[in-house]
Amino acid sequence: MHTVGEMAPRSPDFFCIGAQKAGTTWLYENLRRHPGIWMPPIKELQYFNHVHVPGHRSWTQWHRDSHALRLLKTHLQAPDPNLRYIRLLARITDPAIGDDWYRSIFAFAENTTLCGEMTPEYSILPDEGIAHLRAVAPTARAIFIMRDPIDRCWSHIRMIHRNNASTDMTLEEAARFDDVHVRADYPAIIDRWRAHLDARDLHLSFFDDIGTRPAALFGEVLEFLGLDFDAAMFPELEKVVHPGRPLDIPAGIHDYMRQRLEPVYDEMARRFGGIVDTWRARHYG
Repeated sequence: MHTVGEMAPRSPDFFCIGAQKAGTTWLYENLRRHPGIWMPPIKELQYFNHVHVPGHRSWTQWHRDSHALRLLKTHLQAPDPNLRYIRLLARITDPAIGDDWYRSIFAFAENTTLCGEMTPEYSILPDEGIAHLRAVAPTARAIFIMRDPIDRCWSHIRMIHRNNASTDMTLEEAARFDDVHVRADYPAIIDRWRAHLDARDLHLSFFDDIGTRPAALFGEVLEFLGLDFDAAMFPELEKVVHPGRPLDIPAGIHDYMRQRLEPVYDEMARRFGGIVDTWRARHYG
């Protein structure tokens, strides 16, 4: 049962911090189907990066507003709109954001559920941003999904190119954005987060497993969160979310990224082997 009114503010019990273009939407859609989990109706609240990554402030409010408006339009077509849900969307779009605002969003969850939030931009938070997140949610755990760095970057490059379709930006120009490569520097991301979390509170997964062993991967995430897994409750684990249009990476971009990201592959292979060795072999022979 919910408590009276807008319940007592609370903080997330877990975060998914990325990586961007590495299956976070698949994880979000399946986690929110679990009866023991509550997540905001908008996948990415974009809060801590708004505070600590100044370059993001030009679009984070737009992100919350546009997604909430889309959900609201759909919801108002229902025969019996839920006023509580409408209030939640309104709360999310409140421009007066801060720690109290953030905690008030999770007050809409039932007391018996775990709360989670999923914003891939949190992977690139600076140390002060992670410290802020930990101050707001001191016992929260974090999930990080890693994808072949060049594959991840190529998907990101194509997104940047699409989002700038009205300009003359080329794919080659998008490939040189530092943001593209920072998000694929998994060793740096892991080390930065491990400096603020106990080792047992950071769960690392691989994007490849979504395609080859989705039920096992999802079960591992739920075990990390302390929840039971019943595969019958999740019939869409093998469903591809937001499939991209196949497009081969141009040789020039591939060569540039091979050079730029080789230290990442080397360090990842040293730490993990296995899947990472397969990644490296694809690009470096």
